[in-house]
Amino acid sequence: METNQLTSTRSPMETSTELQQVALNSSKLFVIVVTSVLLTVIITGLAVYFWQKSVNEKVINNLEQKISFLEEQMSIVKKVGIASQSTPSLELSPTQTTANWEEYINS
Repeated sequence: METNQLTSTRSPMETSTELQQVALNSSKLFVIVVTSVLLTVIITGLAVYFWQKSVNEKVINNLEQKISFLEEQMSIVKKVGIASQSTPSLELSPTQTTANWEEYINS
């Protein structure tokens, strides 16, 4: 049986240099991947922040409009309430409404 052995035509120095280049390329790839992930996270975070900020501003504006509308309605109700208090009201006392009632007896 013959064993075929491959003899390396490269010197140990060339092999070491190639391994360093592969390691350098993998470290460059790692830096590129980490940088890409960080940039994606930062951009997504900023987009969500500004989107939420605009939604909150819309809600605040809507609530401020409702508050001003309710304040206007309250001022109108107060004016009407003051006007109605100045005129005497015709209220019946309980004795006037029940004075002519007859008592019912179940037989």
